[in-house]
Amino acid sequence: MPVCQPRNGLHRVRREGQHLPDDHRTFQYLDIGNNSTYVPAESVDVLAVRRACDEVQVSFRNAPPDGYPSIECLVGPSDSVADAVARVAEAVGRVFQLALREDLR
Repeated sequence: MPVCQPRNGLHRVRREGQHLPDDHRTFQYLDIGNNSTYVPAESVDVLAVRRACDEVQVSFRNAPPDGYPSIECLVGPSDSVADAVARVAEAVGRVFQLALREDLR
């Protein structure tokens, strides 16, 4: 079973609003299509992605014009950044599981 490792951008907390994002990289990776393990980004069930994000308490943000959707976590003043990183990484892993080709599930 493939595992997605968090990328460096995931560990950067933006001071404005304290959001910890995947920087749109999850869906960008799926859209580029260089990995035949996964279905194209447009074939991924967005409702299932939203449910997966909700389950780990992160947000799924729709794509901006000419961009990709984002997975992110709001980090409050008393929240653990490590916990937020773990939740975003879990959501990203779940998206990749949802994007697996049917014959590899």
